[in-house]
Formats: sequence, C-alpha cells, structure tokens
Amino acid sequence: MLEPAQSQGYLVINYPQFENIARWEMEIYKKTGLDSLDYKLGEVITLRNSTYHYFDSTYFQVPGKYQYKINLYNTNNQLIAWQGNTNLSMDDPLKCDGCGTFNKLCVHKCVGSDYAYELQRWFHPNNGSSTFKLMSTFNYFDNQSQTAIPYYEYMGQTQFSIYTHPNNTSYMHLYRAVTVGDIANFQQDGYLANNKIIKFSNPYPNVIYTDKDGNAITPNGQTVYGVQKYLGKWNTYVGVETPILLHNNTTCANNVQWASDVFNDYADVPGNQNLGMPQADELICSGLSVGGASAGNDIVPCINKTVFDTIVSGFYTIIFSSNPCLNFIGDSGKKIIDVIHEVQFVRLDTLNFSATLTNNQIISPSGEIIAPDISLNKGLYRLNLFTDELGLITWVFEVEKNTVISSNQADFLTPTIYPVPITENQFQLKMEAAAKVKFIYKLYDSYMNEIYSKNFVLQKGEERTHTIKPQGNGSIPQGFLYNKFIFEDGSLKTMTIIK
Repeated sequence: MLEPAQSQGYLVINYPQFENIARWEMEIYKKTGLDSLDYKLGEVITLRNSTYHYFDSTYFQVPGKYQYKINLYNTNNQLIAWQGNTNLSMDDPLKCDGCGTFNKLCVHKCVGSDYAYELQRWFHPNNGSSTFKLMSTFNYFDNQSQTAIPYYEYMGQTQFSIYTHPNNTSYMHLYRAVTVGDIANFQQDGYLANNKIIKFSNPYPNVIYTDKDGNAITPNGQTVYGVQKYLGKWNTYVGVETPILLHNNTTCANNVQWASDVFNDYADVPGNQNLGMPQADELICSGLSVGGASAGNDIVPCINKTVFDTIVSGFYTIIFSSNPCLNFIGDSGKKIIDVIHEVQFVRLDTLNFSATLTNNQIISPSGEIIAPDISLNKGLYRLNLFTDELGLITWVFEVEKNTVISSNQADFLTPTIYPVPITENQFQLKMEAAAKVKFIYKLYDSYMNEIYSKNFVLQKGEERTHTIKPQGNGSIPQGFLYNKFIFEDGSLKTMTIIK
C-alpha cells in the first residue's frame, strides 16, 4: 500500500491476493480531545472501480489530527480484509525542498559486484539532526540458504548491467531475502562528522531475477544475477566514521551507482516476525554533505494533483527547462536537459508501464524534435526521470480523464526578458533551446499593434541574447507589452511584460 504521507496525498491499495473485491471503504477519524486515543468517526468513503484516493492538504495541517482505516468487501458483502488505523500526518506530502520543509526519509542503496547495502536516513530540518538505520546487507553470489523474510521489489533494468538478459524484458521482478535481527541502529545529536557505525551484518541471501510476470530468466539453464556496476570489494565496517561510507568521495556516493526503486516494496512476513513498514514511495538520495545541516542532494517529489494541468499542457517544458522545486540541488533555475536519459510513466494503481522514452526518442542526434505523443488513460501515475547527474527524480499525479500529451517546438525554448520592468527604449531577450527550434518573435503594445518582429533559428543547446529595439525612430510605449513566439510547427509561446 502506498501511504498518502509519502505520495503527495494519494493512498493506493494493491491486494493481488484478493481477486473478488467488490468495493473498499475508507473510514476517516478525527481527533476530538487531548487523549491520543480519542478519535471520532467523521466520514466513510466507498470506492468502486478504483484503487486510489486523494487527500487534500486539510488532513495534514495538524500532526495526528486524522486517521484512516481501510475495509475490503467481496461480492457477497463480506469483510475480507482491513488495515488501520493509520495517521495521516507523518509528513506534509504537498511540500518538498525548495517549496517548504518537512521531515524526509531517504533510502540509500549501494550495489556492488558481490555486495549491497541499504541505509535509511531520516533528516529533521528544524534541528539539523539525522537518524540512521541499516536495513539490510546482501551478497549476490553466495548460495547458502538463509532463514529470512522474503519480500518483492520491482526495479528498472536500466538501473543495472545484467550479464545476460533478453532484449524484450524491460523491467524485472527482484526477489531477495532480508534476515531479521542483528541490524545496527544508530543515532546522533548533531550531523555526520562524529557518528560511528557499530556493526554491519552480512547475511548473504540470494538474489534471483525474474521478468515482470514472475518467470525466471535462466539462459542456458543458469539463473541470471544482476548488479549495477563494480564498486569495490565488500568490507565490514566496525567503529568507522560514517563519512567514510557516505561521503561524496567514496565509491558508493555517486548517484549513478545507486539502485533505485521504481515501484513500491511489498512485505511477505511469516508468523509474527516484523520487517517494519515496507517502504512505499521511496526518496532516493544522491549524496550527503558532511559537517553541516545540509540534507545533501535529496531527490523528492514536488508535483501533486493541483498541477496536473501544467504537466499536460507543458510536459516537455517541465522536463527540459528550469524547475523551481529543484532549486535546492544547485543554482536557481538549474537546467537538467543534458542529464536526462530516460522518462517513464508508471500506473501506480496497476503497476503497469504506460510509456517509456529514452533521450534519443525525444531529440534526434542532429537536435531535431522527434518526441512521440504519449497516451495516458484515467488513473494514478508516477513520472520517473532518470538522469546522469541527479539520479532518479519522481513525481506522482492523477490523470482524471484519458489524455494525450504532445510535444512541439514551443516546449523546447526557454525565453527570459530583462530588465523587468523595462525603463528604456530597449531590453534584452535571452533564449535557450533544448532542441532545434525555428520561430518568429513579435512584440506588441497594449493595443496589439506590432512594434517589432524578427526570425530566429536556434540549435540544440544554444543560448543567445538579443537586444530588442525598434528600428529607426520607433519607440517602446509604456504599459503592458505582449511577446509572442510563433514556431514553425504552429505552436505558440507568449509572455507579458510592462514598461
């Protein structure tokens, strides 16, 4: 189940073991007193033909004020499963770094040729403290049987270099085992510099890859084991400062070396053993800063339901231009065009891939736009951007009706005008092209009289600054001014400024 506190307000259920679910009911309870157990049922929501529900920001404003419980019913109106009561306010799902602060969970994963580890990290921005928990360590090629808790994890094959794999298997089902107990837990009052790791357990479970339908990938009768790339030999660290493990200069700190989850994790826990809450929509960190209160380059969700129309109207603009929610990673308005190498649309309520695009399917080697239309049916999606520099960037959004996202030249031009407001009889127009674009630029006064026009052709990656000044004795009148970019393919981009 995908928790709303980790998915911009969306609750997603997925119970494949119950095939005859007719409906599910969600009971919402509101805290009515000082007693932490004093909750009153306020609303019951019945859902049919849907596996997700959206909570708006009201439910997250006061920590611990709301809880929910889920009941599943079959076609005979019998209660067959339930889950709850769960608080709705662990995090504020509608905020992210650059857009606000909240307590973040970052999951660090390092995968080597014969080892791997996973580290959870909570970062609390109010006091700069961090809590770490070593979740599991693995060895890929040890065939010893282990007493362990199995759980299932879907990963993108593009995140790994598989020794042998069929070309028609894009995404694979990863099975692995995690031993219970002997897991190091450690905290600190300040930040990283003085923290010590007590012990790393090393259980050596097997990792077996299958395709998304559960069929083992066994060329020549041998199970295929997958790793991302060689990162150095396995070591057991005892009494070593954490920067040796996590700092940017170590083998596992480069974000392109992390194994990143594409889907939710589901736990299959036998008996009364407890793996803890399976990690739902995990946040992937690309590195940690040492000696300060910075959270490092944390990749966090930024998009929620309220901005889906922006995604539809300018999807390629979002990808290939500055994103204000990513400002914390670098300079304000940092461009990420050169580092994106794959884009995915994933149906979170069905775990199906609706579209996958690599960079050479969006822009040709010569810089021409060749991006295809993307058809999305009604449902809940996660947009994954795989980048060389930032790792995995992921957003969750809802498609409320069947939608087609199309690309055009206007999506690939980023214009900037300065100074604003204009004080003289000229101004500067800065243009940045993410692909080859051809357009006519026109400037109009507040009465839509044309006062300037010029043709432009910009190549992929080109930046150009042009002085806009009326010819001859012409002048730029005071008031509102309208800038129009008319592209060769018929698309438009407009901007309004004032003098």
